[in-house]
Amino acid sequence: MKKKLHTLSIFLFFCLSLQAQITLDEIKTQIRSTASQNMFTQLRLTNTGNSKVKVKVEREMIKMPSQWYTSLHKSGNPFSSYTSSFVLQLKPNQQLTIGSIFYPQNHGGHGEVIIRATNLNDLSNTIEKNIKVEAVSRNSKVMSTVSLFPNPATTHFKISNNASLKQLVIYNIVGRKLKSFKVGDLKTEYQVGDLARGIYLVRCLNENQKVIETLRLNIIKP
Repeated sequence: MKKKLHTLSIFLFFCLSLQAQITLDEIKTQIRSTASQNMFTQLRLTNTGNSKVKVKVEREMIKMPSQWYTSLHKSGNPFSSYTSSFVLQLKPNQQLTIGSIFYPQNHGGHGEVIIRATNLNDLSNTIEKNIKVEAVSRNSKVMSTVSLFPNPATTHFKISNNASLKQLVIYNIVGRKLKSFKVGDLKTEYQVGDLARGIYLVRCLNENQKVIETLRLNIIKP
């Protein structure tokens, strides 16, 4: 009788472990850029099983220049740079985008992190992705030529214009273009009240559509 119960418990454990399995696939990355632009990795986390699963997502720092910082993101929404892990729940066959953003802040160098996803229902189902990035510094004395304020912003922002600045383009952190503004002498405020709370990238272009600088815009809601 005991032997049968033991066999049954093993069988049930095996069946439960098959019900919730996670996978982690790389879908988009920008791992080499100039030191004035941010880099990111975008991963697809999937529950391929037929039951709910809790997943712990972790970022392990391997190396990074002291001037840089990085943050985890979930579905395009970044966490604080101090957040090194979070737990989420996935329904059967649900997919979610996770990853890491790197902010070189005009300092060249190399960075490396490990993004780890662990199935808390089955700790043996753990997947890691090693991410290596490089920021190339054209000039170690690069200084910001355009400033953006207020930042954080709620409904609008202004800029200190640069004579060569002709256009502003706003992207979310995974690279999707959201808004574009022409820069002119009469335009002093740029409306962003329709954008959700979060971190955005503002690319500053000259008349030849060349990027002068990429700025980070933080939008908050009252």
